Parts: sequence; structure tokens; C-alpha cells
Amino acid sequence: MGFDEAQFGSGDETDREKVAADPAERAERESPSRRAELSEFGASLELALEKLSESHRTVFLLHAAEGMTYREIAETVGCNIGTVMSRLFYARKKLQELLAPHLEGEG
Repeated sequence: MGFDEAQFGSGDETDREKVAADPAERAERESPSRRAELSEFGASLELALEKLSESHRTVFLLHAAEGMTYREIAETVGCNIGTVMSRLFYARKKLQELLAPHLEGEG
């Protein structure tokens, strides 16, 4: 499983429907401690994203949040695909380092 999928899910609606239908999983996902964990992780993710260079952050967010392909990102930011791949690789690597305390034991 890639970093994007681990953080943002696979995008498969049937997976979400299954989780929503399972009361035990829904209760855990909505528990106060789980909400606190997610809030803390969200704050840490924001701080980690701020520590990336602007070019690395832009490429990461265009791919992870906007779902753009490497080619679309290259056209948008005005660089070649190899540069997009490199920036995405190093952005993910840095985020994994910065978020390691939150990701330990996650699989």
C-alpha cells in the first residue's frame, strides 16, 4: 500500500460502504480517542507539509489531494515528468520521516 492510499484511502466506494455498515468499526472510528488521534495526526500532517519546499509540497498536494497524474502535474507546474517523479519521491520520503511517530505500528 502506498503512502497516498494509506493516508487518503483507495477511493473504492465499496470499501467505505462496508466500513459504514459495520457498527463496531464505525463506533471505533467515531470514538473520542480516535477523533483525538485523527486530529493530532491532521495537525502533524499540516506542520509536516509546511516543512516541505514549495515545489515538493505543490507536487505532493496536486497528486495526493487533487488526484492529478504525473503528466498533468508536469504541465501545470511547467516541468518534465521526471522532475515531478523526483519531487514526489522526496516529498513522500520527507513526510514519512516527519510523520514516523504517528505511523509506527500502523501495519
